[in-house]
Amino acid sequence: MRIVITGANGLIGRSFIARFAGQHELVALSRSAQSNFAPVGWHQFDDSPESLQAIFSGAEGILHLAATRPHAIRTAIQQSQVLKNEQLDEQVFAAAHRAGVKNVVYLSSRTVYGNAPTPWSEATQVAPKAAYAEQKLAAEALALKLNKSAAMRIKVIRLAQVLAAEEFEGGLIRTFFDNALTGRPLNVTVEGMQREYIYIEDVVSALMQALCSPQQHGIFNLGSASQVSILELAQWLAQAVQKPELVKLQQPLKRVDENSLMDSSKFYNTFNWHPRYTVQTAIEDAIARRLPGNRGQDGEL
Repeated sequence: MRIVITGANGLIGRSFIARFAGQHELVALSRSAQSNFAPVGWHQFDDSPESLQAIFSGAEGILHLAATRPHAIRTAIQQSQVLKNEQLDEQVFAAAHRAGVKNVVYLSSRTVYGNAPTPWSEATQVAPKAAYAEQKLAAEALALKLNKSAAMRIKVIRLAQVLAAEEFEGGLIRTFFDNALTGRPLNVTVEGMQREYIYIEDVVSALMQALCSPQQHGIFNLGSASQVSILELAQWLAQAVQKPELVKLQQPLKRVDENSLMDSSKFYNTFNWHPRYTVQTAIEDAIARRLPGNRGQDGEL
């Protein structure tokens, strides 16, 4: 299967390529010059619609991951970056249509639900709280319009927070993994937060399953269907490195009422897929992949 991946140099793109290179014909697409995509094909996107259409021509599926993430957006440039995201989504969908590629998987976000009561289903009234989430909703609306008017088969994936040791530097997950592996304290400063995470290995598996269902289309939640607290994350990481003493509660804990949980049964049933990992087994696997001489559950470093 020939699959073009936009945003191939991001966390999910790199993980997808590492998992499926050699099994499918993967074409990596990035805005910046790269040399680390072997053994897949690579193209640098030059912002022209003609360039995108030429790259998409002959593809059997497009995995559209490219976007400027919230952690990379600074207040002064937020609106311009969000506008660039929106313009890129429009370009990708239009180029796919012109190239005759109907099978597109588009990565949206759980943030479109804002603070709506959980669990969130695809029918839950969205309540975006930031420009990034509003832009994702605009792209979702365009995808649904093209599915109806142009017989496209765009699958919009509202993704839960990704659990990965390689998360962006400075993020909670990355900091916890780095500290656990180097014997530094896992400082827990808040209580009340309950988040849904999905392991990066499950994410790329699910995205491939969606790509392998070219006739499906619509909006789908994708998560692990479970919540964990920050304290549980710290405890499981400490257990995984056999150093429970690393967990440190910084009293008094700050109360932060945050709750995220999606109903992902539509995705599970439509694509005959379920998560392989719980958050705890995901942490164990991620630690195993980082320790010298150890391998994860898939037998890969």
